[in-house]
Amino acid sequence: MRYLMCCVFALAGVMSGLVQADPAEQGAELTACVEPGLMVVAEGHKASSDDMLEAQRDVNRYITTTKTFLNCLLANEKTVGDALTYEQKKDSITRYNLAVARMERLIESYNQQLKAYQQVNSDEG
Repeated sequence: MRYLMCCVFALAGVMSGLVQADPAEQGAELTACVEPGLMVVAEGHKASSDDMLEAQRDVNRYITTTKTFLNCLLANEKTVGDALTYEQKKDSITRYNLAVARMERLIESYNQQLKAYQQVNSDEG
């Protein structure tokens, strides 16, 4: 049986390094920050080993893309500084919080599906 390493992502580890973005590289437009698209994780009880490995790669790409998006928001806020309107700040905070929540839900979903995969495949081998 091929074993998959259980990837339990600690949010602290995922969120590390979010404030290191260089504002000069990100651009000053708050709308220039591109949010990652939504993704769905394979159903663990039906998935093959290859499906779960691909899901793991997809989740890791999603995390990287989300971190880039979050860095962009933070860099733009820093670049605009005091010129940022209340509505812009509110929109940026909302977008940031929603992106973090989506990332947390995706990680939780992946971990649940991985456990389901491991339960179905624990008798093989």
